[in-house]
Amino acid sequence: MFNMFTKSIKILALIAFLVAAGVISIGIFSNLDKIKTLSSQQDKEQDSNAQKIAEKAIDYINENMLKGTTASLISVVEETGLYTFQLKIGDNEFTSYVTSDGKFLFPDPPVDLEQKISKEEPEQPEEKEYSLKTLENLAKCLTEKGAKFYGSSGCGWCNRQKTLFGEASQYLPYVECADEKTKHLCEEAEIGPIPTWDFPDGQRVEGFQSIEKLAELSGCSL
Repeated sequence: MFNMFTKSIKILALIAFLVAAGVISIGIFSNLDKIKTLSSQQDKEQDSNAQKIAEKAIDYINENMLKGTTASLISVVEETGLYTFQLKIGDNEFTSYVTSDGKFLFPDPPVDLEQKISKEEPEQPEEKEYSLKTLENLAKCLTEKGAKFYGSSGCGWCNRQKTLFGEASQYLPYVECADEKTKHLCEEAEIGPIPTWDFPDGQRVEGFQSIEKLAELSGCSL
């Protein structure tokens, strides 16, 4: 009788242990589900924030940096405190970066997204007219001396620089930074704002340049 009672106690103890183990297991899986749910919610919030910040950067680019064309967002991912986003301008795709707080847009130099850029074009002095032959000679001389003119088809001032040379612009040492085949040249030269002119003596000037200034910087005659 005593042995049967002892066996019963052992069986009940085993059953209690299994039940307890089951409860513990259920608790573990329940907590795991909660962790997964929380992680999923955090991922969704991060994705949503990344999308908003990237869209803010795109809006800034369209409102302050482009003329006659618009940029559109393709994708965005988070990388070590930065959001890396792919954008499309015309038929070309680019990679850019923005800080996760939505304040600075890269590439170098960083752009403060809180600071607006005036769309008004600065006043330019009256441009002297030159013959096509003179402009051709200057454009060819710039090329022969090893000068480089970095620009983009979507850049208003770059296009105006070409227009300054008229038909002679075909002889300019122009490098298109928005073309997949040549944009690596701009990256290697660490080009920031455009238009940018580089000269063999190591001198670099940014922005639109007059015919007279280009002749002066290059040593070419007019």
